[in-house]
Amino acid sequence: MSVPTPRLRRVSVPTPCPDSARRDSDSAPTPRLRPAGSYPDSAEWLSPLPLIFSRGQDQYLWDEKGNRYLDCLSQDLTISVGYNNPVVTWAVQQQAQTLQHCTTMFFHPMPAHFAEELSNTMPAGEEWVVHFMNSGAEAIDMALLLARSYTGNHDIISLTNSYHGATFGAQSVTGISGFRYQVALLGGIQFAPVPDQFRGIHGEGVDPDLDDLERTIDYATSAKLAGMFIEPVQGYGGIIPMPEGYISGAQERVKNAGGLLIIDEVQSGMARTGESFWAFEKHDVVPDILVTAKGLGNGFPVAALIARREVAEAMVNKFYIHTYGANPVTTAAGPSSVACHQGARIATECTASGCSPARCAYRPAEQIPGDRLGSGSGADDGRRVGERSEDQGTRCGIHGQAV
Repeated sequence: MSVPTPRLRRVSVPTPCPDSARRDSDSAPTPRLRPAGSYPDSAEWLSPLPLIFSRGQDQYLWDEKGNRYLDCLSQDLTISVGYNNPVVTWAVQQQAQTLQHCTTMFFHPMPAHFAEELSNTMPAGEEWVVHFMNSGAEAIDMALLLARSYTGNHDIISLTNSYHGATFGAQSVTGISGFRYQVALLGGIQFAPVPDQFRGIHGEGVDPDLDDLERTIDYATSAKLAGMFIEPVQGYGGIIPMPEGYISGAQERVKNAGGLLIIDEVQSGMARTGESFWAFEKHDVVPDILVTAKGLGNGFPVAALIARREVAEAMVNKFYIHTYGANPVTTAAGPSSVACHQGARIATECTASGCSPARCAYRPAEQIPGDRLGSGSGADDGRRVGERSEDQGTRCGIHGQAV
């Protein structure tokens, strides 16, 4: 039987970056000019000019003109162990050559191995169940469904200034207006004030914020909760770390109301804080549900919901799948990324060297020019720094008031 020759469509492919520019640290990018005073809003990228990237290696990106950039944005925090990491690339290539896809109606060893690896990163003493999907927002949606199914309660608490995703459910628990469309979102969701120690309504200390949480439960809900969503470090809200004592205090109050603690580690996980593999570990809590994505696959679309078995079994009587969830190729990228983190002891080395990003996040306000993380003139200075950095070949982004 003859096989027909495929008809190929001509496409425009960017010219590859020359070898001389791949590792040349002295190569200067072409300046990207912008009108004076054209500083973007917090939801915009720094550059109004579209960047077309052609390749990446380690922490660097090259555009279609061969200009090299130091990527401080990590493609929205998804590149956790570097572009073209040889360990991750090899694992993905090997799996892609064997079997590209296997739906969750059948079994494949790759997601099973990855689930075991993730379970081993969680606190001992619990049996953990892992469900894979494609994005953090999908995982948030499942967390909503799971918390309500397990508790039999409807009311959910989230924090102001939080970001949990762009799907209908994830928008509903997001506390930033720029990410919420002008439509009726899910009901039964209330917001407590974020315990921002620098720009929050109470300033330093967590007791007033925990009192606000109690009032939210008492006056804005039925006093019977399904759960509470917390980012250990708010990402798109401006890199706002939860202060010591808040998450544990919130868990106690939510548990007393019958709810679950749902930790969103989509942005803060995978040793992103430089202190531990999961950011919640420093808060002396064990979550009931944890959601993770982004850096989990080093750029490949994989997300996971990790839950205590007792909680997860609330959904065993219904069919719940994601067509491309637990894909063997993307779940091959996951354990390789985790192995790179653990093998390189990234969190340990960051802490030992004093280079932990959290050291900057927790610096006293008086040590930072302008307002903490930038507001007023501080924000303008931060934007100018970001713009000039990009002109010198550094790729940054603005999240909330932070560059």
